[in-house]
Amino acid sequence: MQVPSKSRSLKARGLSEDGAIRLAKAFSQDAGELPSVSAMNVELGYYVLDENHQLVPATLPEWGQMMEDPDSRRVGRTEVMVDGHEVVVSTVFLGVDHGFLGKREFFETMTFGEPFDQINVARYETWDEAQRGHDVAVDRLRKGFPPAP
Repeated sequence: MQVPSKSRSLKARGLSEDGAIRLAKAFSQDAGELPSVSAMNVELGYYVLDENHQLVPATLPEWGQMMEDPDSRRVGRTEVMVDGHEVVVSTVFLGVDHGFLGKREFFETMTFGEPFDQINVARYETWDEAQRGHDVAVDRLRKGFPPAP
């Protein structure tokens, strides 16, 4: 396997060598040992999905490209009528780990529209968990319950 040169690798990631060193120092616990740019990407938590909806560590430009295409990260979007109002249940891949208390959370279900506007229903680690969570929120609304217990 050919290893790309340091300057070409940094340039592909949108960083100058000086910028990468400053960023590494900012995130390094021991300024004497600087992590590699790819290690920083993992620490910063940028991810994309592969064709099987599995998490793949990504560079910031790769993550940004995926974020521009909402269809590539949409797990589900369902419209449900609740008391004469349309409520949209949306489940998406976030691309960044939002699990700040130990549990990894890369997916999120939210509702939009009265009476449940912008309610964060749940977050999940995997695509499969997110699909099940989306279906549960939709089912609860259709049965007349709030989207989250």
